Amino acid sequence: MFATPPTRMMHVLGTAVEGADEMGSSTARSGRARGGRISIRVLTGAAAVAVMVTTGSAGATPRPAGTFEGTSCTETENVFLRPPSALAPYLPEGFTPREVWPGLSELMILITRCEGAVVNGKSVGPTIFSEVGIYIEDPERLNELGAAAASAHQYYQVWHLTDAPALRKVMAKVGVDGGLVPDATLETPSDAEVETGVPWKRVPYSFTNTRIVGTAYYFPRASNFWHQGKKGLAVTVYPMPTGERYSSGPAFLETPADSALAEMSGSPTGIPDGSTVFTYDGLRATTILLK
Repeated sequence: MFATPPTRMMHVLGTAVEGADEMGSSTARSGRARGGRISIRVLTGAAAVAVMVTTGSAGATPRPAGTFEGTSCTETENVFLRPPSALAPYLPEGFTPREVWPGLSELMILITRCEGAVVNGKSVGPTIFSEVGIYIEDPERLNELGAAAASAHQYYQVWHLTDAPALRKVMAKVGVDGGLVPDATLETPSDAEVETGVPWKRVPYSFTNTRIVGTAYYFPRASNFWHQGKKGLAVTVYPMPTGERYSSGPAFLETPADSALAEMSGSPTGIPDGSTVFTYDGLRATTILLK
C-alpha cells in the first residue's frame, strides 16, 4: 500500500478528539485523493496472510487487534509535498515529518475500494476506506516489529475512515481517530477517470483522478501506519499487495477551505504533486496495539 520513498501518513485535525469515533455521515460529498512524489509509493497488498510482530524486549508476539483482506481493489493515491513545519502540528510528541526532498515532507491521501473484503475472518462484502498519512522518521518502537515490517515505509495515520462497520470497529478498538462514513464512494465513470468522495462530518473531501499514462508516482512497497491515541500506540502493517497495476494523471482535491485537510495540503482545491490509480488482486493489513 505504500511507495518506495517513505512518505505516507496523516494526522488528526486540531479539533478532533483522539480516538473519537463518529457513526454516520454528512450530506456534503467528499472524495479521495492520492498523491505522488518523485519516489514510488504503493498501497500494501495482499500476499501474506499474517504479519509477525515481535517485541524487542520480551520477545513476545503481540496479539493482532484485527486483520483485513481485500480482493479486486482500486486505490487512488494523492501526494502533496509540504514543508515539515506545515505537517508537524498534526503529529503527536515523538513523531517527526521525514523529508523526501530538502525542505519538503509528504502528505498522502488514500482512498481504496475492494470488491471483496474479509475482516477478522468474516466476509463483509465490498468495502471502502480512506487514510490520511504523514511520512515520518522511524518511530522509536519500530524495533518491536519484525524485520519485514521494520524495513517498510513509516507513516503517521492522521485518521482512518470506512463504510464498513466491522473495519471501523477494529480501528476504534485500538484508538485510531476516524469514523464510519456509509456514503463514501469510489466510482469509475470512464476508463480514464476515477471519482472518490468521503463525506465525513468533520472533514469532507473528494478527488477526481485521471488515468493517462501507465506509470506510477510511487511503486508498491510495504508500509506501516502509526497512531498514538488514548488506548496506546497502534500500528497497521501493510505487506506488499499482489497483482498490482497502475496509471497516473492529474488529480483535483475538493474540501472546505477551513478544513484540516485544506490546511495540511495547502489548498482546498489543490492539485496533488503526484497522483496514481492502483488496482490490486489482493491487499492485506494487520492492526496491532502496542501497550
